[in-house]
Amino acid sequence: MATAAITGTVGDGATEAEIVAGTGTIVITLTDDTWVAAEGLPVTASLLVYYDSISSTITDDANGVSQWNDISGNNNHLVQTDNSYKPAKTTAPGIGGSGTFTTVNFDGTDNFLSMTSGLAITEAASLFVVLRPDNTTLDRTIVGGISDCYNTRVNSSNKVEILAADIASIGIGTTSVQFTNLQAMGITYTTDGFWQAYINTSTDGSGTTNRTFAQNVTRAGAKASQLEPFDGDIAALVVYSAALSETDAGSVLQYLTTRYTG
Repeated sequence: MATAAITGTVGDGATEAEIVAGTGTIVITLTDDTWVAAEGLPVTASLLVYYDSISSTITDDANGVSQWNDISGNNNHLVQTDNSYKPAKTTAPGIGGSGTFTTVNFDGTDNFLSMTSGLAITEAASLFVVLRPDNTTLDRTIVGGISDCYNTRVNSSNKVEILAADIASIGIGTTSVQFTNLQAMGITYTTDGFWQAYINTSTDGSGTTNRTFAQNVTRAGAKASQLEPFDGDIAALVVYSAALSETDAGSVLQYLTTRYTG
């Protein structure tokens, strides 16, 4: 867990004895806010973005969600200024059907959120998501952008997939997602092309396909021009600029699974 660097000064008139007794005044200045941003996330090295419906600020009105704050410490918020493209803030049953959690719901037609700054993923990356897709036979984008960027989706067979957008599939998980409750999914990709998929806290297929990505990731919920829009709920989204080890990936998925189980 990340920690904050803290500096402190003794307030006017506070003696050492008063401080020990808790009656003095200490002024504390936080010089690093990653302790807030990490929010208990067990792996923070190479963290690019972290959107979390429990702790992130989700700004919405009658027209839908206009901003979903990034709590990675990088302030790469998801935004939408066009009312016709705004997803909705709603709720969904937690993992295993336990509890109810806030989600951002994409309509499968043209809803999406844009990143304040594109993610420059050229090779290695890891993505973890807590979602509940609707039951359709369409490809549903989790993150993407224009052609030849790092792209992840729930595909038409209802499995997690990593690909270079509009270019070629890299790898597909083996287990179909379910549509009743939230679940945690993930996929990692190394610089030598090895990919590993996960569903909840279990591995879910792997393979090797070498590719690099020429374009930035710019959206959540759709590729460019609203292609392959996501249909369903997303409660959390975490992206790293490195391929997490199986141990670290398991830790992140366990954290998300626990967090989104009521």
